[in-house]
Amino acid sequence: MKRNLFDELNEGLTALKSEREGKVTLKQGTVEKKPARTIALVDTRTRKPQY
Repeated sequence: MKRNLFDELNEGLTALKSEREGKVTLKQGTVEKKPARTIALVDTRTRKPQY
């Protein structure tokens, strides 16, 4: 079955609105923050990293 992203997004926003109005309580969780990776620039003509 094909997903309908608009319906999923709309359902989420409706749930968020209800939670902010105090009608329902949504699940809450924590996310571990990871440091950003360092990416070297690459010269597209020579394919050599530039620092």
